[in-house]
Formats: sequence, C-alpha cells, structure tokens
Amino acid sequence: MKDLIRKGLDAYEGRQERRDEEMAKVMIRHVDALSHRPTLKTYISVLAGIEIILWAAVLIRPFDVMTAFKKVGDVDDKLVAFFLAAVWGLGLWLTYSLFRLKFPDLEKVQQDDGLMSAFSAQENSVRKVRIWVLSVAGGVLNLIALAIVEGLLVSN
Repeated sequence: MKDLIRKGLDAYEGRQERRDEEMAKVMIRHVDALSHRPTLKTYISVLAGIEIILWAAVLIRPFDVMTAFKKVGDVDDKLVAFFLAAVWGLGLWLTYSLFRLKFPDLEKVQQDDGLMSAFSAQENSVRKVRIWVLSVAGGVLNLIALAIVEGLLVSN
C-alpha cells in the first residue's frame, strides 16, 4: 500500500514538474517576444484594448457586471478566482509591456568582462526586480481600481 501511494505521488510530482516547465517556457517565449519592437507594440495594443473593454463594461453597465459576477460566484468560486487572476494578469502584462517600451534591453543578458561588469550585472538585476515588482503592483492596482469603481457605481 505504501509503495502504491509513493508511486502515485511520484507520478503527480512528475506531471506537476512538466506543467511548471511548460509554463516557464511559455513565459520565457512571451518575455523574449517583447524585445522585438513591433511585437511589443502589438502586445500593448491588444492588452490596452482588453483593458478598455473591461473598464467600459464596468463604467457603462455596472449592474449587469455585478449580476454576472454574482451568478458566476454562485456556480463556482474557482471561476471568480480565475476571472480576478485574469484581470490582475492583464494589468501586470500591460504594465510590464509599457516598461519594456521604456527599457527595451531589460531582459538582455550582459556578457561583460570589464572591471565594472559585476556592478553592471547587479544594477541590471535590481532594475529587473523593480520593474517586475512595479508590474505586479500595476496589476493589483488595476484590479482594486476596477473593484472600487464597480462598488461605487453599484451602490449609487
């Protein structure tokens, strides 16, 4: 029995690791695609368009959005969590894409051998971390702002 459980756990961990690797490959591919300027502008246009549609839906039809949200919440809480994660992710990717417009060489690996190469590498690493943190904050602020606006419009 113990071997059967161990075998099942090993199979689950193997599947989880493969999923994590596939997700990492997708993320790396998308981040690398943002170094190409026309692709970056396309990303920004698509993400901004989706954000505009979300904001328009909340501003124009707040009661319908709240009703739909409640109906989905009654059916399954996981769908609500998925929707909130999608809105957060849209804000995160839009913020990150805008930063990549400002810093196009952000994810570029530097291969310097000079005297200040370690300092330069650390500075670039700190900039990456700051931009990712600000991107996460942008996604969170977008989600919170949408929720606050929705709440204010529905309460009136």
